[in-house]
Amino acid sequence: MATFDPSALHPSDLDRMLSESERSLRRLHGAMSELGAVTGVGQAADGLIRALVDHGGRLRDVALDPRVMRQDSRALAELITEAVRGAQDDAFRKSQELLASVLGDDARNPFDLDALRGRFQAAEEAFARSLDGHADALSGFRRTDGTV
Repeated sequence: MATFDPSALHPSDLDRMLSESERSLRRLHGAMSELGAVTGVGQAADGLIRALVDHGGRLRDVALDPRVMRQDSRALAELITEAVRGAQDDAFRKSQELLASVLGDDARNPFDLDALRGRFQAAEEAFARSLDGHADALSGFRRTDGTV
């Protein structure tokens, strides 16, 4: 791993790194906000049963067409389960697509939303510390070199 040499850092490099980091953080923050709005829809029995889940896969609504009530209770339970699982799969797929648009292939792996939020917050904090360190190094470089 190469060591950081503050004397090789040009102010335009710092500006570029800052701009790229800000863009990445804005995209990730936007994606995290959008994740909360993701819903999934699933159907069974040719659309006679519809299920809606939120981004976490929690059931929000089940709609049963009266015609499906002709099923016995066991078959009806299986069809409802099928619709709910379809909705959960749909929400997961939408979440994966949203994250992949921001994170690339890393988002294709199963994820824990709380852990992802924690990593995002840690990245923001590390970025802020890094900027402080770069500013201190640049300030020290200016004082030592005598240039602005």
